[in-house]
Amino acid sequence: MKAIEAEKNWVSKKMLRAIFLVWLACTLIGIFCYKIFILAILCSILSSLSLILFLFMFYAHHKLSPKGGNFQSKVSALVTDKIETNASGRLLDIGCGSGILSVELAIKCPLLKINGIDYWGSMWGYAKEKCEKLAKDNNVSDQICFERASASSLPFEDESFDIVISNMVFHEVADVKDKKEVIKEALRVLKKGGLFVFQDLLLNKKLYGNREYLVQYVKDLNIESVSLTKTAEQLTIPRLLNCPMFFSDTALLSGKK
Repeated sequence: MKAIEAEKNWVSKKMLRAIFLVWLACTLIGIFCYKIFILAILCSILSSLSLILFLFMFYAHHKLSPKGGNFQSKVSALVTDKIETNASGRLLDIGCGSGILSVELAIKCPLLKINGIDYWGSMWGYAKEKCEKLAKDNNVSDQICFERASASSLPFEDESFDIVISNMVFHEVADVKDKKEVIKEALRVLKKGGLFVFQDLLLNKKLYGNREYLVQYVKDLNIESVSLTKTAEQLTIPRLLNCPMFFSDTALLSGKK
């Protein structure tokens, strides 16, 4: 598949700057208020914790980037690799973010018509206009339609799409406490016989329950076949990233309706 040139990182520079500023503020307050013992101790603790978090997130940012191993692209490819080059019909990319997966699939599968939806919050710096520019720059604007929408309430009729995908998005849907409901909504718009590929923190019991329960829940939605595979079993993840904050709970849910 053609590599798409665009900035993308789940650990954004904006996030790194925010953590760094917290560390700097705590450090400076601790220095200037050293005579106030309790405040100085509290600032010292917060400064140490924020520094550790900053260093970890900086490492994660590097490892996810092309210069550090490109693990964000490698993890994302587990989703797009499930889509055959001769795939046709309509595909929905839920939480398309920067639009990269939608554009990559449009290039890989010229017969597909793609809808990319996202809420485009400010933390990652993504926007509908940037997605549309990426599609235009790669000559696939005629294949893709981007629109603002929430994964919890998709603006499409039942069984509208032949393929539905989502990559590391469902756990971020803030207006739904039970994330299984987001899966249910995604499957609602999938045609009978259609393919679905969802990657998320699916092994996190607080979000989705235990593994067997989640698979059975999906099967009970009149799904013909379903599989759940841990991401770290398909890809060698750096040890520090194989943690609950990143990929230890990440898995791929795929199948046919």
